[in-house]
This record gives sequence, structure tokens and C-alpha cells, in this order.
Amino acid sequence: MKALISSLVIVGLSGLSLAADVTGTVTAAKAKAMPAGTQMSKADPNCPAAKASNQTVEVKGGKLGNAFVYIKSQPAAGAAPVTGVTLDQKGCVYAPHAVGVVVGQGLKIMNSDKTMHNVNAKSAKGQGFNAGMVSGSAPIEKKFTKPEFIRFKCDVHGWMNSVVGVFENELFAISDKDGKFTIKGVPAGEYTVGVWHEKLGEKEQKVTVTDKGTVDIAL
Repeated sequence: MKALISSLVIVGLSGLSLAADVTGTVTAAKAKAMPAGTQMSKADPNCPAAKASNQTVEVKGGKLGNAFVYIKSQPAAGAAPVTGVTLDQKGCVYAPHAVGVVVGQGLKIMNSDKTMHNVNAKSAKGQGFNAGMVSGSAPIEKKFTKPEFIRFKCDVHGWMNSVVGVFENELFAISDKDGKFTIKGVPAGEYTVGVWHEKLGEKEQKVTVTDKGTVDIAL
């Protein structure tokens, strides 16, 4: 595990003065993708006749997806976004696997399947909950008051898992399947950038966002 954590790298952090779009790629050179899981329809005939995908470690060619990249040292910024974020249970998996919200922003949890799920959210700060959702039930609406990473699972279908990052502001991004990310609207200045992954851990680095090109960060 330590070897995997130490291999996390962000490359290509670039910024413009005033309001920069910070872009880059998260890599994990020694990480390996996790194999597909159980045949879902054998466990529940209402689930697809396919093996459950495992997105906990989504890596290809050393490029790591589903990693949260965020500005840690930026103070809280104003009101939460009015538009909420949706986390669905569809095809007997959570979709998407990783989502981010700002403190006070709405999270709508849906069940689009023709089977029962139960949303078991594990929180280290007292924000967790455990609620069943039968097919066709109304969405669960949640707002969180404390920044943290909350792990979601379904106790009915053991392969289902997801993670929700709760942040103080909108200066965060989640790397895509190619490891790429963009944090929009970062003012010029000095910051601590954090990278958090549910399996590989967390690293942080002091950076200066200026109008002078690219900064490489090795974690």
C-alpha cells in the first residue's frame, strides 16, 4: 500500500492570473486495476447478466481515475451552489462512482433499478445514514455540513460502492478515466493542493499558481 501511495503524481498544474483553470493528470505508476466481481444476475435476477465492475482503482497505463484533487488552503467561499448533484443506483452499481459536493449543496440519491437497494453512508464526522430504497421510491435528499469523504455501500448488493467528497468550496475536481482533471477558477496565489483516493490514500503539496506556465507536483 505504501508503495502505491508514494507513486501518486500530478503533472501539468498550470494557472493564469486572476482566475485560472488548473489542469493536470493524476498517475499511479504501480497501481493495478481491480478485477470485476460477482455475476450480478446470479445474486439478484433484477440485476444485469454481467460481472460487477470494480471502479475502486480505475487505472490504465498508470493514469488514475476517480481521484479527488482539491485546493486545501482556500477559505470557504460564499453560498453553496443552487444546483445539486445526483448519485444514482443504476444497473446495480452506483453511478457515478465518485462525486463531489460543497458544504450545504444538495445531493440527490436515486434508485433507477427494479430492485431494492439500501444506501449505507459511512461518515467519520457523524454525517452517515442507512436507508432502504425500494424500486420506484422517492429520491433521498441530503446536505452535508462538514468537509470529509463519505463512503457509500449497498448492504443488499455487496459489490456496490461509491464515495462522495464534501468540500468547503468549488475548487476541486475528480480525475477522469485518463487521469485528467480541471479545477476551474483558481485565483493566483500560494495553495496546498490535496490528492485523495479511497484506496491509495492522500498526499498534499504546496504550490504557487501564477501566470508563468506549468508546475509539476510529485507526491
